[in-house]
Amino acid sequence: MSSTVLASALNMVFWVVAARLYPTEAVGHGNATVSAIALVSGIAQLNLQSVFVRFLPQAGHRTAAFLASGYAGVLTASLLFGSAYLLLGLGSGFGLGSWDPLGFVLAVAVFALFYVQDGVLTTFGRAGSVVTKHVTTSGAKLVLLVALVASGSRLGIAAAWCIPAAIAVVVVTFGIFARLAPTCSGGESRLPGPAQLGSFVAAEYVNNLVGNVVTLIPPVLVLHLSGSVANAYFAVPWLIVITLQTLVWNIMMSFLAQAGRDPDGLPQHLPRTVGLVAAVVAAGTVGLVAFGPTLLLVQGGAFADGGGSLLRIAALSFPFTAVVIVYSALAMLANRLWPVVLVQAVTAAVFLGGAVVLMPVLGLPGVGLAYVGAQALGAVILLPGLVARLRSVTGNTPK
Repeated sequence: MSSTVLASALNMVFWVVAARLYPTEAVGHGNATVSAIALVSGIAQLNLQSVFVRFLPQAGHRTAAFLASGYAGVLTASLLFGSAYLLLGLGSGFGLGSWDPLGFVLAVAVFALFYVQDGVLTTFGRAGSVVTKHVTTSGAKLVLLVALVASGSRLGIAAAWCIPAAIAVVVVTFGIFARLAPTCSGGESRLPGPAQLGSFVAAEYVNNLVGNVVTLIPPVLVLHLSGSVANAYFAVPWLIVITLQTLVWNIMMSFLAQAGRDPDGLPQHLPRTVGLVAAVVAAGTVGLVAFGPTLLLVQGGAFADGGGSLLRIAALSFPFTAVVIVYSALAMLANRLWPVVLVQAVTAAVFLGGAVVLMPVLGLPGVGLAYVGAQALGAVILLPGLVARLRSVTGNTPK
């Protein structure tokens, strides 16, 4: 949880500093490029972060092989999806000229592995290393951004965003395979059979695709419908919204890792986890509705005026999103993901369709309204099942 808060704060500072050092149009273009990298890497990472959290504790003597097969799959998918994106004529913006396509594909692979590694480190009980990785990388991005401007380098915002992450991936990969995997490779493998594992991976992958569309398409949508200046105003409010959601997801991922290590303690772990989620969501919602525009003043008055209403409206989605996330985590634990995938797909379509309709009429606040409506729909559908599952796990009703 702390890694999400600290790293996201530094990432927000990154865009604040970029807004001060670069023209608004360049900031909007840089944000769209970074969003494109995140979108394609989110597809290419195959959602193995969740797969490793769920099944790596059961790998036993197959731990190293299980990890290696995951890495190979991510790298292959990064090459394929990154190249496909480039065939659409996209993927520029690193300031590398003719080397931009290579830079884009490498960036996709870097960030795909960057986030998969979080699940691996968490499963190995190295949550502190996740904090260190994220905070160090985010701080290095900011330093590099300033250094590139000061040196007059032609490397752009996207390069400053990606280079520190690439270094972190190399260092952490060495630590995982040289130190962590060998110490956790004893015992018999309890991995499920190919059919069960394949069904879980497929459901998680589709669910991840839908989640990435909801998270990463909006900046690109805003850029094309309203222009780079509007996207600059959109960037930080949307980053704040996604950060709080990621924080809730990280809480639930830690819960899943704990449940994997101590399944008998589930009735005790779950109420504490849900209570923590509720506290974080309540604080985030109230804080951003009350002080969201003030927070954006660090970028400048124009950014607060352009993005303040969006941030306040989108903050109202947090309680609904929390219902969806907690339900999804419990569905992962029960290996019953496909109903969640269907609900997420429906809400994604409602959100993106609503944003396209409302943005030309209401501007950026229209995106926020569409998002709140879609998340509320998902919460209404899933809440009865979530309540029943919570009661079952905590022993208030017969299992």
